[in-house]
Amino acid sequence: MSVYYIGVVLVYIEIGIAILIAIFLFKKILSSSPSSAIKFEIFCKKCGYRTGGLKCPRCEDPSKKQRWR
Repeated sequence: MSVYYIGVVLVYIEIGIAILIAIFLFKKILSSSPSSAIKFEIFCKKCGYRTGGLKCPRCEDPSKKQRWR
């Protein structure tokens, strides 16, 4: 009988934790802007060169260039 009671208590605790997580995520969704999940810059903020969301080759520091071999 006590094993059944422990199992029921654990299920109630898990349900409570799941409800708290759902409330937290729902508040996060409501507080964020609709376009924040897919926001990325197509143009460089400094020079305006079209980068497509990647690092700008014009504004990147030449001493930190990566070698793509």
